[in-house]
Amino acid sequence: MAERRLYIWLERDPLAGPPDTAIEDVPGRADLDLLAEAIRQGKLGRYLPTKLALSRHRVPLLPSGYRRVNVANLLRQYRIPYRTRLEVLTDASSLQDCSSRIARSSREHEPCT
Repeated sequence: MAERRLYIWLERDPLAGPPDTAIEDVPGRADLDLLAEAIRQGKLGRYLPTKLALSRHRVPLLPSGYRRVNVANLLRQYRIPYRTRLEVLTDASSLQDCSSRIARSSREHEPCT
């Protein structure tokens, strides 16, 4: 009998491409238990997206063929310690424009005495 797998997509839609990784699917154990165990063991890496997708199908044909998982809720539910970080995706010029607008705004509004 072939080994059963749970396929995991970390960064992309499961309908758009192949899974990023897979873990063993143990009959009789909940998929979320297996996922939490894999996270705890570091099998999915140290940095995780806010949501990931999980499926028993390597190539799900319909949206009903996979499950979206909110990673923060899963970590909280299974009491896995974590830190939250936010990555800002922008270019350097827009960051400079924003900081100059903030500086101008603070000069216009002098503190009350």
